[in-house]
Amino acid sequence: MPAKVKESTEGRATPSLRIGAPGRRAVADRSSGSGAAQPRARFRDLCFDTREGSLWRDGTRIALTPTGARLLALLISRAGRLVEKQEILDHVWNGTAVSQAVIKVCVRELRRALDDSARAPVFIQTEHRRGYRFLAEVEIEEETPNIGDSADEALLDLARMVSGLGGDKEGILEKLIREAQRAQEANEYADCLDSLNAALNSAEFLLPHDRLLRYELLLRAGEAGGMAERISEARDALSEAIQIARELADRERFARAVLALGRCFQSGLTVAHTLVELLEESIGMFDDPQDPLRVLCEARLHLACLATDRAVPEARVLGAALSSSMRTAEQIGVLHCRLAGDWRAENQQERWAISLQMLSLADRTRSLDRRLGAYHAGLFCALEAGDGVEFRRRLDTYLQLSESSSNVFRSWKTESVRIMHATMLGDFDAAERQIQDAMKRARTLEWPDVLAVGFVQLMVLRNLQGRVAEIAPFLENYVRDHPDQLAYRAALAHTRAVIGDHRGLRSFLSTLASDALSKPSPKLVWLAVMTTLADACAIVGDRRIARSLYDALAPFERLCAVVLGASYGGSIQRPMGRLAAVLRRREAARRHFELAIAVNGRFGAKAQIDLCQRQRDQAT
Repeated sequence: MPAKVKESTEGRATPSLRIGAPGRRAVADRSSGSGAAQPRARFRDLCFDTREGSLWRDGTRIALTPTGARLLALLISRAGRLVEKQEILDHVWNGTAVSQAVIKVCVRELRRALDDSARAPVFIQTEHRRGYRFLAEVEIEEETPNIGDSADEALLDLARMVSGLGGDKEGILEKLIREAQRAQEANEYADCLDSLNAALNSAEFLLPHDRLLRYELLLRAGEAGGMAERISEARDALSEAIQIARELADRERFARAVLALGRCFQSGLTVAHTLVELLEESIGMFDDPQDPLRVLCEARLHLACLATDRAVPEARVLGAALSSSMRTAEQIGVLHCRLAGDWRAENQQERWAISLQMLSLADRTRSLDRRLGAYHAGLFCALEAGDGVEFRRRLDTYLQLSESSSNVFRSWKTESVRIMHATMLGDFDAAERQIQDAMKRARTLEWPDVLAVGFVQLMVLRNLQGRVAEIAPFLENYVRDHPDQLAYRAALAHTRAVIGDHRGLRSFLSTLASDALSKPSPKLVWLAVMTTLADACAIVGDRRIARSLYDALAPFERLCAVVLGASYGGSIQRPMGRLAAVLRRREAARRHFELAIAVNGRFGAKAQIDLCQRQRDQAT
């Protein structure tokens, strides 16, 4: 006989109800041939199986998410009482960091399953700003026959087939997730993604209505896919995660999925316009300008804008936005975004300070990816500042760290640094082989910026080899297709000057110089453009343009040019020496060249030293 427990507002008996923790499905014990004892809660025409978390009406199962089942179990166990929102978060979400907005979403789904109404509630009553109360009278049945075993076993068999694992229903997802975790810890991201995909397939059959579980699996699958170079899979997973978070009106999860999608584009080098729109939507969800997730979204948005036609003159995230509640890895991410935004030349000292902050934080984080990002940025800041000692120290550390990473994008960036270093040292044969290998590989990737950087490195190499005529056809075609790319237009002007094609070159140079001096642009691009224009101007011998370029470069003569973050362009003193020679300032030209040789010598940049010596001899 069922034991009946009638609830009253005071002195009520509270039945003990067990619902699995988030991400798990509690399963009743089964014995072959007969049903095991399972407590059930009956209210009106409904029956709730407290162990299975299943809801029934007249023998028909009503779909419930595991989250909804846990919430229903909690409300039933407190029937007649007010259950406050914090208690709901503690019991239903088990300490997971979520906002109270998810409770409203879950209650709405639960009311839909119960066929209840918020305005005239029969089961769940809302106490405004406080919580919820279960109104119906509840009866607890201690022993009932099993319901729907055959259907559950069919789902279990299908899930086993999908996942390729045996075991009970409760353990399938846990096994797959643990397997993914082990693969991630071993930096085996492809295996991690495969396990997560199997978990997603299993969850689709075992827990088809648990949207939060699916979101978490999709988020991790997207992150693993990005690390494993399976970008299409990563984007698909993260796009679905974004949609789920939007449906749940969960701003934290929405922002994290958008940021994860942004990381698939790695530092915003290749950014879809849709990503910019998603980032703007994320920012709009947060009222507090100091919120760490809002700060990260703003930083990523600035980088995204830099990589699209919505480029901003100077993308920066102010230091005051750094929240003490941020994790170390997030702080590094924001600093990295600030560093990428502060590409205007006058901010070099601030860039150096940010770089030191990043390195200090990098030594305190367990994230290898963040450490590599910090050291990579510090490497180029040292290069830019002309600090050969720091550059060599950071280069050694960076290369040692990179050996432990299986991140494909990081591997490419490391290879890019090796190419740059080989070119600096004058080992042109090694640089040539590495560039050709990198470009061949880039054609198989979904990162077109990898291929673009390869062409930049090839252009720098051909210039140092005196073989720029070989890249003239490519530059002509590229500039025709991308007339707004100032750096490539400047490279084309220099190439024409070197090969002696001076038709209309003075006018072309004049327009380029006007654009470079009047239109704000990222610093690493700006210095590279100015250096290239100075070389073209020196060949043509245009004193008017030379004077404008010389005056513009003078405040930055202590810096070095880093060509699009991919190649070393040498000390700014060298192009200034060429411009001084055009202006017939021989002593100034000699001084600039000697200083350039000294700066390049700090890095062991033999190729740049040889170039400086040749140009010095020609000019003086």
